[in-house]
Amino acid sequence: MSSAVNKLPALQSTLFSELPPATVGGPISVAQVGRPAPILPSPTSSHRQQVGQVGTKEAAPTVTVIGRVHGQERPDRASEQLLFRGFNADIGGNFTKALGDYGKAAEALQGEIIERHRPLLSAAGVDLAWFKGNADLLALHRALRDSGILDVDPEAKTTLKKLLNRTGLALKHQADQHGAPEDYANALRYCQKAIEVDPSYGAAHYNEACIMLKLGRTGPALASLATAIQDSSFDFKKQAREKDVDWNVLRLDNASFRQLVGLSVTSTESR
Repeated sequence: MSSAVNKLPALQSTLFSELPPATVGGPISVAQVGRPAPILPSPTSSHRQQVGQVGTKEAAPTVTVIGRVHGQERPDRASEQLLFRGFNADIGGNFTKALGDYGKAAEALQGEIIERHRPLLSAAGVDLAWFKGNADLLALHRALRDSGILDVDPEAKTTLKKLLNRTGLALKHQADQHGAPEDYANALRYCQKAIEVDPSYGAAHYNEACIMLKLGRTGPALASLATAIQDSSFDFKKQAREKDVDWNVLRLDNASFRQLVGLSVTSTESR
């Protein structure tokens, strides 16, 4: 292990493999990493977003992997393959590479959408040249939402929500290293967009909760955690109670948190 890694504080983060049985799972526009995405023109105007490069490579913290990873199974769509690759980069601590792969996954998803839904995009007034050339994930979300494609294409909906959530999580991992509040705020936006795509998406609610806690928003963090716990696809209660270091600040003496995750609450704490 390099000296740079040895100097890092002990970090743990959560990473969810929220994948359907046949898949495993990458730049958002890498120009967007670490700062809010720009306000883009509406899909009816012609626009191409220039994609930059991020050259830094972070040393790897310890990452706790949550959920089942389906071994050697590989997805059959390019967007899901790139999600898989980004997932592996994230759990390996290379968050810049993960974000790059997620951005490439967004580009692949664009191509898949054009192939399947060109008439819907045209009917919604989406400029196909702009759509194909724009690598910004938040703009992609808006185009798929406004065109109605998310209502008729469950595969696209699933891929998009995972892309948004995992992008937010990778940005959180970067913020864990650098600690800038604006980086956490940027990460939060992506998780919240994933929730907009699927309000029952427990992984995104959980990651939203962890990011809100980093921003000092304890009440909203606990509310998001409570929502995540309602998702039976994973034991988020146990994760917060026993494993995730993000919750260490509340685990010992916050009665609301302890009650929420099933820890005993003393009479002194409950008063």
